[in-house]
Amino acid sequence: MQNRTFLKAKPIYAKGLKEQMNVSLFFVYEGFIKDDSLLKITGNSVYRIYDNGVLLGYGPARCAHDYFRIDEFNLTGGKLHRLVIELSGYCCNSYYFLNTTPFLQAEIVADNQVFAYTSLAGDFVCYQNITRFQKVVRYSFQRTFSESYYFEKNLCDFFISGEKFSDWKSLEIEELKLNISYLSRNVHQPKYEALEFQKTETGVFQLDNSKKSYDDRYMHLDFLKIFDMADWEVDPNAFISKLSYQKQEIDNLETNCFETYELPVSKTGFVKFSLEALEDSEVYFVFDEIDCKEEKEVIDLRFYRNTTHNIVSYTLKKGVYEHMFFEPYTVKYLRVIVKKGKIAFKSLSFVLYENPDTERFTFTCADEKIERIVKAGVSTFAQNAVDILTDCPSRERAGWLYDALFTGMAEASITGENLVERNFLENYALSKQFENLPDGMIPMCYPSEAPDGVFIPNWSLFYIIEIYQYFLRTRDDEILKLSTPKILGILNYFQNFENEYELLEDLESWIMVEWSKANDADHVCGVNIPTNMLYASAIKAAGILFDDPELLEKYERLKEKINQLAYNGTFYVDNLIRDEFSQLIQTDNLTETCQYYAFYFDIADREDKRELFDMLVEQFGPERDKKSVYPNVERSNVIPGYFMRLFILLESGLQAQCYKEIQSYFYEMSSITGTLWEHNSSFASLNHGLCSSVVTLILRLLFGFIGVDLNKKQIIISKNNALKTEAKLVLKLNDNQVISFKNNAGKVKIDVPKGYLVKSKK
Repeated sequence: MQNRTFLKAKPIYAKGLKEQMNVSLFFVYEGFIKDDSLLKITGNSVYRIYDNGVLLGYGPARCAHDYFRIDEFNLTGGKLHRLVIELSGYCCNSYYFLNTTPFLQAEIVADNQVFAYTSLAGDFVCYQNITRFQKVVRYSFQRTFSESYYFEKNLCDFFISGEKFSDWKSLEIEELKLNISYLSRNVHQPKYEALEFQKTETGVFQLDNSKKSYDDRYMHLDFLKIFDMADWEVDPNAFISKLSYQKQEIDNLETNCFETYELPVSKTGFVKFSLEALEDSEVYFVFDEIDCKEEKEVIDLRFYRNTTHNIVSYTLKKGVYEHMFFEPYTVKYLRVIVKKGKIAFKSLSFVLYENPDTERFTFTCADEKIERIVKAGVSTFAQNAVDILTDCPSRERAGWLYDALFTGMAEASITGENLVERNFLENYALSKQFENLPDGMIPMCYPSEAPDGVFIPNWSLFYIIEIYQYFLRTRDDEILKLSTPKILGILNYFQNFENEYELLEDLESWIMVEWSKANDADHVCGVNIPTNMLYASAIKAAGILFDDPELLEKYERLKEKINQLAYNGTFYVDNLIRDEFSQLIQTDNLTETCQYYAFYFDIADREDKRELFDMLVEQFGPERDKKSVYPNVERSNVIPGYFMRLFILLESGLQAQCYKEIQSYFYEMSSITGTLWEHNSSFASLNHGLCSSVVTLILRLLFGFIGVDLNKKQIIISKNNALKTEAKLVLKLNDNQVISFKNNAGKVKIDVPKGYLVKSKK
């Protein structure tokens, strides 16, 4: 671990507020700063930093309990600086942040001397951000609170000088006694580049009281730590849910009028605006990733589509205002609604919050569909890999097991290394044993709080496989050493559920195989076969990592028993249950997904099960008509079934079919949003991190490119022939060396940087 520390700074917070939910504070330092000064900062839950009104950064990178990553920012010396650090302490349970004590810790250092620091001495003055409403609805079940504001003055003036805010009273601060260890951020800061919105329509709206306000579970579940609905200071949902829109030309953006704006593709970041409220106004910003309209003339934005509260509201006194949303959101369409008053925009833009290392990656292809899919895959990765690997940048922003296994592959392909995956795995390695989880079990996503005690036992097995694959790519002995206790704890946990055949039976909590019939209760009960296939693979991975022959022998026994007990002569059944004599018998439950698990984890031998393999390849997949083709076998979903299918096709030398199915499945979604979706329909996340591993598949298909071993300075390529097309890949490595691949009608030329070698593998 790259340890960091502070020379003088202490963790501080506003006195008496550390247990309150959704508190927004400003910490301000004003003074002359020497040349080559450095701001070192960390905190909890999340902060953004302004230097003389200019956005400097957003952080910190999330970490495990009792660990905090330090951000470092260079400050230009020789002038008066006003540093304003906006800190939100959420103090609630979510999949997004830990519910731990909020604080700020920062110092300004030059020549190894500290010139300002957080402490009771008062170098940083604390104010409560009274412009942001505290008691509001959550944003989603998985994330924290929504945003609503009340402005009488331009907050941008506070960031620059503070003169107009002399009536704001500073808060008493307290020094917190926290058990903290510090780590490096490890990943690069986003560049915070801005995109301009394009206006696409204008119109008017009416209030339709026959419509009901949107209702969701996150509004009522007290264990999440929420505000009671009766205590909400504002309720944008109650208004927005009841609007009906009509497209028409308008002269001004005033009472009962709206304007809709659009980005070229769906992006993640912060909406930023400058506007003049020509009179006292109430303004709502409503946004989403997609236009849901069917026959409607007006763009149909459903703030709740992804079970989210995609509304940010402002109550404005007459005046000029500049502001940027505090939380990152995923946006393609943005609607500005004026409930009352009149406003005029001076500017409206979108500040990107993405992984900057994707700039190393350049890809072109004569096949426009594949080029667009790769572009969407890279964009999807960038938005899901800022500080840890996340499932989606909108609804959750959570670091999920399983998802990270595939997104880690994409990171290696797109950036040439695995910095963000390292953060993800380091967080898990450092995580504490949760009191509400069984001994040895790890959270299903992390850093997170799940007070209901729900966990996904089988996804901890993906964690073992991910560490194995990560180690093969990086040879990172430190992460392997840190992770070993977690791996051993997981294996010990599962031993309690092994039956007489060493197969896992009657697992507890939420068994997650796939969002399909494969996940139904009658499919996962008893001895769930996909889970046991995964278990065998995890045992094998651990055996190789630890050079443990006993584990490798156990893998062989599990593989043999699964084939003996779960194969019915045509298909692998989904589960085994006990009969009246307590004997294991096969059920009639059959899913396409179970067959993919079998081949993906090498439980089924492609030659030994040639008939099943050929059947899967030729008659199954996303295009299968279930009514006429094996109607007794339930369909797969994209995660993980069809992704497993694509990797199976690739590894089996069926490149042309793999290529065709990638085009068929991913092109339409990449054309609509410029991102890759959680499902093949628009009801959920339309920007899902693991889907970026499609880039890994395409690079294998077109160039045979498997990856880069930075330690051995080797470029790993496949021995299989590349598909015939015209394509080019340029990848800049972390040492500024450049690898270039060019496919000319199936002949691949590699420009190898100095000091690197090409190594072929199957």
